Amino acid sequence: MADTLQEQLAEDGAVFLNTSEFAEAITYRQYTAPATFTNKTINAQVFRGVQVDAVRLGGQALDAKIVEIQIAKDTTLGIATVKPGLDRVRLKNKLSDSGDYEFQVVQLLEHDPGIWRLECHGGVAV
Repeated sequence: MADTLQEQLAEDGAVFLNTSEFAEAITYRQYTAPATFTNKTINAQVFRGVQVDAVRLGGQALDAKIVEIQIAKDTTLGIATVKPGLDRVRLKNKLSDSGDYEFQVVQLLEHDPGIWRLECHGGVAV
């Protein structure tokens, strides 16, 4: 049992990022140098079909796939640091898809001691 709020958040993350419960495996492509990425398979909660406020996009229509993901803020089970605009993720656009799609991490929406919540755009088949 957790003694502090920070410990409880880390324990909650383990439940939400369990592939037997709410999560699925994705490939996180962490930017390391120009045109170079380090790939890591991690568990993520994926929210597909996200609607983005046009005001936040500068009033322009966006004709792209958008997903939000929650991943562990952890060196072993997730990613310790996130680089919006540079990092990428590969995942299924639909759970029934046979291949993955690549999305760019565009925004850090929120985080706590155990979880990153990221907005990703693109959805290009790879």
